[in-house]
Amino acid sequence: MAPDIVWESETSDAGRGRESFRRFLQSWLDSFDGFRAEPQEVVERGQHLVAVVDLKGRGRGSGVEVAVRTTHVWTISAGHAVRWRAYLNRGAALAAIASG
Repeated sequence: MAPDIVWESETSDAGRGRESFRRFLQSWLDSFDGFRAEPQEVVERGQHLVAVVDLKGRGRGSGVEVAVRTTHVWTISAGHAVRWRAYLNRGAALAAIASG
């Protein structure tokens, strides 16, 4: 992962840098018991890796089971992830990379 990775999500804030991305991911993990990310599909589109992922867990505070399918787009340059974007559906992710 590039030290200055740029990350953004349709449902949350955005940021820059490995430490910022780590804190973002840790906040997800801290919100759930038994959190799992299960990749369903990974395709390469030029410099992008598109991963359809099922996220599952039980809300730590509520105890409610949560299951959501999301699509992550990793942009790779010189062997490093330089950008990560999360989308609520695969179509939006593919449209975003098609438009640049």
